Amino acid sequence: MSFTPPPANQLVNFVAASRKSRLIPSGYFSPNDSTNWIWDISSSGGGIPNPVTPTGAIDGVNAVFVSPTAPTVGLAVFRNGILQDPALSYTLVGSTITFNAANIPQVGDDLMVLVD
Repeated sequence: MSFTPPPANQLVNFVAASRKSRLIPSGYFSPNDSTNWIWDISSSGGGIPNPVTPTGAIDGVNAVFVSPTAPTVGLAVFRNGILQDPALSYTLVGSTITFNAANIPQVGDDLMVLVD
């Protein structure tokens, strides 16, 4: 199996990839997989992203969360270890992340954002 570099602005979890290579095409990672992420520095302005936990109640009703760090270049939202697609799952205005009705985090979900 040969290695193909990811496209710009993609995150790669090499630990999960080595354990669950058949899942790579779907972009799925399990909640307990390693979070040793590698950010494409060339496309992120040269900075390494800061993992932060957004504030907001994870209660199955609340859709609005706030990143404690405002993004300058980019932001990646993870729900239970799965990278969320901003075109389908949420909108971002400043530091405020608003999930659409079909993707509201449920009780027990884990949210994390990488901010650059």
